[in-house]
Amino acid sequence: MTPTDTMSSTLPATPVTGSVFRDGALSIGIMAPLRRAPGIAIDYREQVDFAVRADALGFAAYWVRDVPLNGPWYPEAFGHLDPFVALGSVATRTQRIALGTAAAVLTLRHPLHVAKAAASLQALSGGRLLLGLGAGDRPQELAAFGEDIDRRGDTFRERWTVLHAALRSPARLPVPGADYELRPAPHSPPGRGILAGTPAPARRRSRPTQNSPSGMRRARSSRPRVRLRAASSIC
Repeated sequence: MTPTDTMSSTLPATPVTGSVFRDGALSIGIMAPLRRAPGIAIDYREQVDFAVRADALGFAAYWVRDVPLNGPWYPEAFGHLDPFVALGSVATRTQRIALGTAAAVLTLRHPLHVAKAAASLQALSGGRLLLGLGAGDRPQELAAFGEDIDRRGDTFRERWTVLHAALRSPARLPVPGADYELRPAPHSPPGRGILAGTPAPARRRSRPTQNSPSGMRRARSSRPRVRLRAASSIC
């Protein structure tokens, strides 16, 4: 399915979309990791307990971020678990809540690895994955993975093409040279497809300077921005 500009026209009626994306209604989710107070170290195993409690209380979704590297350039001192590992642990302890990546940085990952992780989470969770994808915006991370920040929009679209094809047709992967399959199939059980989004075309803009919160004047970045269109069903 090709994404359009209106989410309601692209999302199929599934238990996940019905609880998270409802026309004219607001759904509430939580973003992990959580901690009890500022300055307190994060208990990563306790995050699973938080997810179980959120599931019982009726929260619509449990979201995790994708932050593979930390450094002085990153605003948070604590680390983030790998999003697919974190959601895998939550999937086996919860029953209803949607499990989302917000967002997995596709420019830093091989699309077939993402397809395998997504299919595995679908199997563990019973079809509750919301696969949020991003192109990345931290120059240090992109450089560490050998990626050009000015090409991240193009890189995203190239990898999205492979990822989409792998999840849409897992019995015949888009890999030259041999016949490959993706198992387990990501759209099992029937009618519970993985949801994801594709970026709108990136545009390079020159922006004027603006006042920062500290009163200093700074130049706004002219790097191309990747705007994410509405989510759609992959499979």
